[in-house]
Amino acid sequence: MWQVESTKKFFKELGFLPLNIQTRIESIVFRELKSENFF
Repeated sequence: MWQVESTKKFFKELGFLPLNIQTRIESIVFRELKSENFF
């Protein structure tokens, strides 16, 4: 299982991205990666 570490820098940089890209990244990081099982 993936281990995702969200840092203050990640959230700060995420805030500077356009909303459509920001939404997609949030979906990948907080939903899709947590549900993936590659083993």
